[in-house]
Amino acid sequence: MLRHLLKSDWDQPYRMIYRFFLLLLAVSLLLYLAAFFNMPYNGLDWYVTATTEVVKIPLHQFSLGLFTVDLLADNFLIKQYFEGSPFQFEAWDTYLYLIFLALGLSMLLTITTYFSTFWFTLSMGVFTILLISMQWQQLQLFGFQGREPLIGIAALFLGVSYLYQAWQKYASMTIRLISFFGLFGILALLIFWGSGVNNPFMHLAHYGVFVGVLLSILFVFFIAHEIVYLILYLITQARPDKSNRNAAHFLIFSLIYLSNIFLIYLRNGGYIDWDILYVNAFVLIVISLAIALWSFEKKEEAYGAVFVYNPLGGLFLLALGVIAFTSIRYQMVMANDPLLETFEDT
Repeated sequence: MLRHLLKSDWDQPYRMIYRFFLLLLAVSLLLYLAAFFNMPYNGLDWYVTATTEVVKIPLHQFSLGLFTVDLLADNFLIKQYFEGSPFQFEAWDTYLYLIFLALGLSMLLTITTYFSTFWFTLSMGVFTILLISMQWQQLQLFGFQGREPLIGIAALFLGVSYLYQAWQKYASMTIRLISFFGLFGILALLIFWGSGVNNPFMHLAHYGVFVGVLLSILFVFFIAHEIVYLILYLITQARPDKSNRNAAHFLIFSLIYLSNIFLIYLRNGGYIDWDILYVNAFVLIVISLAIALWSFEKKEEAYGAVFVYNPLGGLFLLALGVIAFTSIRYQMVMANDPLLETFEDT
């Protein structure tokens, strides 16, 4: 199992790149889990203010002639007031998110350079849409407030991609990956030196949130069925000769799982408020990833027309996983509840 996970049978350059991105995925997953278990206190906290108030209470009452006398004593009443803290965030969260996003996009761009002309053109169209969504004009690079930065960045990345796809077809994957990540590094330096706004990388992370959201949804699309696939695999492998009974077992267990997904959706939408145990959607995506690392190769026939698993399919899954978990984790630490609910419903 460990040899399968580490791809010991792959060629050495591909194997090293795969293990590097597997390490990135493990780091992003650990950071994701840390943020998940710390919710909802990632960006906000409670301030507790305690005050003491003296209240007179009667201990005894007695009569003295025509008068009734109360014997009073001091009772101390403690009050606590809860108020939300100002929003707290660390700048390194933004830098870490952008670095992991750049690494994931570099790998995805590297993979697209191995595509056929049709799939390469389609991929570049999607990448251009992602660039447009990042609203580069907000950074005011070197005083430009129009589309000039977008045109320059798109021409740079699309030109290098086409160079490798059409002309330098025999360039190694390592060279391609380093080239794209180097372009992101140069772009980061240009933003640092030429941006006309304060905290330009914070602007880039917030205005470019659509990139992480779209690629995370794509990642969920690829792994959402993995638990159902595991149920099918375990049932058919356990009793391969009893097809009728296997079909009934598969239907039962799949309905149980899908019913839980449906109940999560109803609860998040406010349609139900049942006091029952739900499996959190952010936990399900981790389980689905673990299954996908094992099963994605077995489904090569489904995507083989676009790329083969060794090495493109495996690296594609890892790169999307790095982007997805880093993006969701960033929204957790930023306490972006509306976007987290979008991820959860997805």
